[in-house]
Amino acid sequence: MTLVELLVVLGTLLVLAGMLLPAVQRAREQARRMRCANRLGQLAKGLAAYHTTWGCLPGVVYDGTEGQRLPASGYILASPQLAILPYVGYEAIYNAVNFSGYWADPLEDRFHVEQGLLYGRDINRTVLLQQVGLYLCPSDPLAGRGIGPGNSYFANAGYGPTLVYAPEEGSDWGNGVFRFPVVVSFRTFTDGLSHTAVFAERVNGSGANGTARPFRDMTDDVGPPVSDAEAMYRRCRRLAARPRASWFTAVGAFWAISAYRYTLYTHTQVPNGEVPDCASFTQAMVTARSLHPRGVNVAFADGAVRFIGQDVDLWIWRAMATPSGGEFAE
Repeated sequence: MTLVELLVVLGTLLVLAGMLLPAVQRAREQARRMRCANRLGQLAKGLAAYHTTWGCLPGVVYDGTEGQRLPASGYILASPQLAILPYVGYEAIYNAVNFSGYWADPLEDRFHVEQGLLYGRDINRTVLLQQVGLYLCPSDPLAGRGIGPGNSYFANAGYGPTLVYAPEEGSDWGNGVFRFPVVVSFRTFTDGLSHTAVFAERVNGSGANGTARPFRDMTDDVGPPVSDAEAMYRRCRRLAARPRASWFTAVGAFWAISAYRYTLYTHTQVPNGEVPDCASFTQAMVTARSLHPRGVNVAFADGAVRFIGQDVDLWIWRAMATPSGGEFAE
């Protein structure tokens, strides 16, 4: 074989490798996306099993006095993801949780964070740091790599600026599946179970101490309440544009805490929306985001999982958020 022939063979092999490598990468991503969809499907089925047991869906805040479906004796921020653990194969973790006492956002009390504690009474430190593999998307390399166990699948809190159900305060208030202070049942899903989202993907925060990553992280919102989704969208856009914006980089750090930062998302803008998210304890825009090309996996109340493209019409996307808004999103 001459040198020219050898070079031709090598060149041909390099061209073939260049053609095959993207195909291999696409195949791997497709497999990860399917695994992600399967995990969301398990969450949706677990939610249905919870509903069968209790006759309603989980709440987002429990105070022990309203007869809600957790053994709560204090003000606790227990997430829907925590409530369905016994129905998705993690009953042992659920049974190890101590529901007595007061829970707060683990990162709000800076003193206890500095001391290595996650809660004032530290009663659940070990169990709530347990990583639940079902709650981590295989396509997100940062999922479960931050300060907490991680959570990639957020619960639908509607498209409005808050999960507080108070229509007299604003037309979009508390219009999602998971809201406060009320709980809902499938009987009230007049838009249909197959038309109402319950869980969707949300990439974890960057966890960086330096430069924030707007696609992953969110700005801190400390402003007065807003009335509707459009006002929330404008506020997040303004906050992200500020030269000294304050960024929260531990998004999705904890699966057990009911908070926009960790377990709740909104349909304010389309998936993978260009405006960075912003949130406070009571109001937020938390967008469904994933590293899958051009869209996100979404689980619906009937147990189905569909891949929703980021070019979906905003009206249709918002219609998927409401169980009884009078819209029928196909």
